[in-house]
Amino acid sequence: MSTCSTILLVVSLKLEFAKHECWFKSYASLLSFSARKDSYRTLN
Repeated sequence: MSTCSTILLVVSLKLEFAKHECWFKSYASLLSFSARKDSYRTLN
């Protein structure tokens, strides 16, 4: 019983972490995109 709940806990934690990692990656790409847009604007 305890091993089963521990495995479930680990799996849910990994899923939660993957969700946050995905959100962080999309946020970082959005930031880099806006920064690139700004540098492009200053060049022109």
